[in-house]
Amino acid sequence: MLGTTVTAGLLSGTGVMGSGAKKSEVLHQVYFWLRHPDSEADRARLIAGLKALSDIKLVRKLHVGVPAQTEKRSAVDSSWDVSLLTVFSDVASEAAYIKHPVHQDFLKKHNDLWSRIQVYDTLEV
Repeated sequence: MLGTTVTAGLLSGTGVMGSGAKKSEVLHQVYFWLRHPDSEADRARLIAGLKALSDIKLVRKLHVGVPAQTEKRSAVDSSWDVSLLTVFSDVASEAAYIKHPVHQDFLKKHNDLWSRIQVYDTLEV
C-alpha cells in the first residue's frame, strides 16, 4: 500500500500528484502480487499493459510503480509487486473506465500474471 504520508499528500493535493485536486476526483489504487514474482518478463508485461491504460481518455493521471526501497517500517506494506494509481474526474468516470473495452481487454490478456489484486478507491474529504 502507499505509505500514509504519500496517500495523505495525494489526497490533500500537496503530494506527488500536485495541487489543484478537486474533491470529486477519484484515486483508483490497484496493487498486484505476481503469480511468478521472480519473472522479470511477467513484471515487464504487466507494467506495459498497465501503462497502455493511459490511452483511455477518462484517465486524468496514471502512475505505474514498484515498491520503493525505503526504510522498513511496521506501517509499510511492500509485499506487492506492481501498483497502478489512476485519477478520474469523478465516480462516474471511474465506473466508465472499469467497463471500457481497453480496460476489459487488459484484464483478459493479463489476469494470468497475478495471484492477488487489491483495489482502493478514494475521494478527498
